[in-house]
Amino acid sequence: MKEYKPHDSLVIPEWKAYAQNPQNKANLLHYIGELGESENQSLPPLCKLILVGIFRDRGRTVLLSSDCCMELPELACKEHEEADTRMFAYVDYSMQHLR
Repeated sequence: MKEYKPHDSLVIPEWKAYAQNPQNKANLLHYIGELGESENQSLPPLCKLILVGIFRDRGRTVLLSSDCCMELPELACKEHEEADTRMFAYVDYSMQHLR
């Protein structure tokens, strides 16, 4: 199975062949995280995104908005795999800090 490393000029491969290699999915998520960080200023005003689990450092948590890109170490957790629990932590954080 061929491994792809996404970049801006990558010709989009046929999805079924691409998705067969789990590393391709991980590479795509890493690319999306890096792109989000570098292009955060293109987000709509008042839009805030919390990204986690898509960076090479699995515990890294980042808050993106049109005017900032900042680490949220208080929400980082490398060992936690349950998305539901993380979602409640992010909602709680958002209610306390992002109004």
